[in-house]
Amino acid sequence: SDRVKRVVNNMIDSIFANQAALASLTRIKDYDEYTFVHSINVCILCLTLGRHLNFSREVLEQMGIGALLHDVGKMRIPPHILNKPGRLTEEEFNEVKKHPLYTLEVLDKSHGIPDSSKQVALQHHERFNGRGYPRGLRGDEIGRFGQIAAIIDVYDAITADRVYKKAIPLHEGIRMIYQGAKEDFSQLLVEHFIQCMGIYPAGTLVLLDSEEIGIVFAVNPEKLLRPNVMLIYRDSKTRYPQPFTVDLMEKGGDGGFFKRTIV
Repeated sequence: SDRVKRVVNNMIDSIFANQAALASLTRIKDYDEYTFVHSINVCILCLTLGRHLNFSREVLEQMGIGALLHDVGKMRIPPHILNKPGRLTEEEFNEVKKHPLYTLEVLDKSHGIPDSSKQVALQHHERFNGRGYPRGLRGDEIGRFGQIAAIIDVYDAITADRVYKKAIPLHEGIRMIYQGAKEDFSQLLVEHFIQCMGIYPAGTLVLLDSEEIGIVFAVNPEKLLRPNVMLIYRDSKTRYPQPFTVDLMEKGGDGGFFKRTIV
């Protein structure tokens, strides 16, 4: 896990070294703070999944640049539409649906952005069943970067607080992505995403059958339902004096039953 983090951090450093990428990203930050944070999250998660899929460094960099800039076209969407608390009108939604094309225009003007990176921007709202936008591509008409970015863009959006809706917990986000695998996303890539993130991603608050409460600390790739958990509470009223980490693979007594299980 540390090795993956190190690789991802190095990748992000090299992506930030791309002047064209940095200039566009700075402009997003000034325009809309949420889009900026979302762009960085999508970049980190795309690189993490790409690393899990054993992509080469060069491929990771191309995907990372695209992920970082996938929403720069939103600078052409008026803020009152971008952050509208209520439901968008059809006209407003049609305007929002143009942002991948706007992004492509921005990237075409920026020198030094690889063509493969532009695929992320153009295809992250395409869906496997052909019901996405802007081009209504189906299945493998969507490129590999586009297929990955589609999953991660949705996952980050639904697990973040927005003006118009509350965030859902990380494990709920994973469940929704899993449900979407039948229609919206590449089933194979969704399986890889879940292996990479875990069913309970790091940072998820969990209640155990022992009544203890803790935070998922590290995913166990072999057994996704049994991560390492940092325990904080002995029960709902009593806090441990010092948090400590347990492995949910640990068995207790002679019966060979697991000592703790996530409820």
